[in-house]
Amino acid sequence: MLLTFGPDRRTREFTCDCCDAPIERAWDYIYANGSPYAVYFANCYHHTDRDHDAWIDVIFGTWGGKP
Repeated sequence: MLLTFGPDRRTREFTCDCCDAPIERAWDYIYANGSPYAVYFANCYHHTDRDHDAWIDVIFGTWGGKP
Protein backbone atom coordinates (compact mmCIF):
# COMPACT_ATOMS: atom_id res chain seq x y z
CA MET A 1 0.00 0.00 0.00
CA LEU A 2 1.42 3.37 -1.04
CA LEU A 3 0.61 6.14 1.47
CA THR A 4 0.97 9.78 0.42
CA PHE A 5 0.05 13.15 1.89
CA GLY A 6 -2.72 15.10 0.19
CA PRO A 7 -2.08 18.25 -1.84
CA ASP A 8 -4.24 20.55 0.32
CA ARG A 9 -2.35 20.82 3.62
CA ARG A 10 -3.86 23.50 5.84
CA THR A 11 -2.34 25.31 8.79
CA ARG A 12 -3.46 27.58 11.60
CA GLU A 13 -1.56 29.30 14.40
CA PHE A 14 -2.68 29.65 18.02
CA THR A 15 -1.11 30.99 21.20
CA CYS A 16 -0.12 28.67 24.04
CA ASP A 17 -2.06 29.32 27.26
CA CYS A 18 0.90 28.46 29.50
CA CYS A 19 3.66 30.58 27.94
CA ASP A 20 2.17 32.69 25.07
CA ALA A 21 4.39 30.92 22.50
CA PRO A 22 3.00 30.00 19.07
CA ILE A 23 1.27 26.67 18.44
CA GLU A 24 1.21 25.56 14.82
CA ARG A 25 -1.54 23.17 13.71
CA ALA A 26 -1.48 21.40 10.34
CA TRP A 27 -3.97 18.92 8.89
CA ASP A 28 -4.62 17.07 5.65
CA TYR A 29 -5.74 13.74 4.23
CA ILE A 30 -3.46 10.77 3.81
CA TYR A 31 -4.12 8.81 0.63
CA ALA A 32 -3.69 5.07 0.07
CA ASN A 33 -3.12 4.25 -3.58
CA GLY A 34 -4.76 7.55 -4.59
CA SER A 35 -7.89 7.35 -2.37
CA PRO A 36 -8.52 9.12 0.97
CA TYR A 37 -7.53 6.72 3.76
CA ALA A 38 -6.96 8.82 6.87
CA VAL A 39 -6.74 12.38 8.11
CA TYR A 40 -4.04 13.78 10.39
CA PHE A 41 -3.82 16.72 12.79
CA ALA A 42 -0.35 17.79 13.96
CA ASN A 43 0.11 20.36 16.74
CA CYS A 44 3.63 21.71 17.23
CA TYR A 45 4.24 23.55 20.51
CA HIS A 46 7.16 26.02 20.76
CA HIS A 47 7.19 26.54 24.52
CA THR A 48 9.45 29.30 25.84
CA ASP A 49 10.08 27.72 29.24
CA ARG A 50 10.41 23.98 28.42
CA ASP A 51 11.11 21.54 25.62
CA HIS A 52 9.15 21.84 22.40
CA ASP A 53 6.73 19.04 21.66
CA ALA A 54 4.40 17.79 18.95
CA TRP A 55 1.11 15.93 19.19
CA ILE A 56 -0.08 14.01 16.14
CA ASP A 57 -3.53 12.44 15.73
CA VAL A 58 -4.33 10.16 12.80
CA ILE A 59 -7.93 9.10 12.14
CA PHE A 60 -8.63 6.22 9.79
CA GLY A 61 -11.99 5.86 8.04
CA THR A 62 -13.93 6.22 4.84
CA TRP A 63 -15.00 9.49 3.24
CA GLY A 64 -17.57 9.92 0.52
CA GLY A 65 -18.07 6.21 -0.04
CA LYS A 66 -20.25 3.48 1.32
CA PRO A 67 -18.76 1.50 4.24
